[in-house]
Amino acid sequence: MEFFVFVVSLLAAVALAPWVLKSSVPKREKKAQKIEQVQVDGFPPTQEVMGIDKMTGIAIDEVHRKLCLVRCPRPGAGAVGQDGVYTPVWEPASSTVVRYGDILSVDVFEDTAPSQSYSTNIILRVELHVIVKNTAAPTHTVLFLDSRVFANSAEHRAAMKQARHWHGVLEAAIHASEMRAARELAAEAAAAAPALPVADQLQQLVALRDEGVLTELEFQRQKARLLA
Repeated sequence: MEFFVFVVSLLAAVALAPWVLKSSVPKREKKAQKIEQVQVDGFPPTQEVMGIDKMTGIAIDEVHRKLCLVRCPRPGAGAVGQDGVYTPVWEPASSTVVRYGDILSVDVFEDTAPSQSYSTNIILRVELHVIVKNTAAPTHTVLFLDSRVFANSAEHRAAMKQARHWHGVLEAAIHASEMRAARELAAEAAAAAPALPVADQLQQLVALRDEGVLTELEFQRQKARLLA
């Protein structure tokens, strides 16, 4: 009888061991990189994002071809009063609105460190750097990751997805501005140049379309105007 009880107890212990072991291991808490919406008065954004530090963000108005660089209030130097209490001085919020043509460049930056225990690197920060034509604040940085995580981890991939998305959005804005400027220059040059035979003007339009300066719709409109 005692042997039977021993066998039953042993089987029960073996069956419960995985559950006990699983419950004793602390679960790793995943901190989501929450993206807050940017609130900018008088600016109707079509896309917007706030950095995880909630200090800087960007918003884009694709209808009016404008970009808003958001800087939230942040603590300044501060001072210690006569009562010995430190009082922080907050720098005011500032938001700069620029046109697509004022965007000079955009890059994704990763700060990495080698891992001593694993073959993969450690990712410290993921940032988006935007350079604009603004002498007061030419560089704008949006932070997407600020913690030690393994490369290609879920946190790293999520941060890089956000940064690359906005890199693509702003690269497209730069390209659209360059194409618009090229079309305006071509139109000014055509207006200033002496009138050419219709055949020569059509050849110029074809060349501009093939180079991507004119869209197919703009080409057809110009062609119809010449042949009218």
